[in-house]
Amino acid sequence: MTVRALRFSSALFVRLVLSVSALALLPAGCGSSDDTTTTSTQPLTCQAGQFRLQGTVDSQSVDITESSAGGGFDQVGTGELQVGQNADPSAPPVTQLNLTWPHGLLDGESSAASGTVTLATGPLAGQTLCAGNGTRVTVYKGDKGLGLVLGGLASGANCETPVQGTLAGCWN
Repeated sequence: MTVRALRFSSALFVRLVLSVSALALLPAGCGSSDDTTTTSTQPLTCQAGQFRLQGTVDSQSVDITESSAGGGFDQVGTGELQVGQNADPSAPPVTQLNLTWPHGLLDGESSAASGTVTLATGPLAGQTLCAGNGTRVTVYKGDKGLGLVLGGLASGANCETPVQGTLAGCWN
């Protein structure tokens, strides 16, 4: 068995590396993508003490701005965000969100996540929706909170009924 080595001049090698790198940056054709976690929806930015969700659910517009009090963000082993969990029962209803992700994130990092959201107002208010494929959480740099994208929405006891829509959000 003969093993042949390829020899390139340094200039040819640099051009080859640049060409391969450029090809890697091209999007996949025919509307496909190798990265199933990306979405065109971008997370929002919140002011301190704010929780927001915007987008569509069941083909209806959603625009929610509430206090971020009554919840918290934790990354011990895994990551978790809870919003509206400790709401005052005598107060008007608030949106509830519970997201988890598999590991802690540093500032500027993102991860796939999953969980549930119960909208206090708007379409499907009071109904718990599952957030699955396409759901992401981003830890903003400089103590600016979290960015959220909720995708793969579904309803039903086992999240078996897809619900159209995607929500962008933030928590700070």
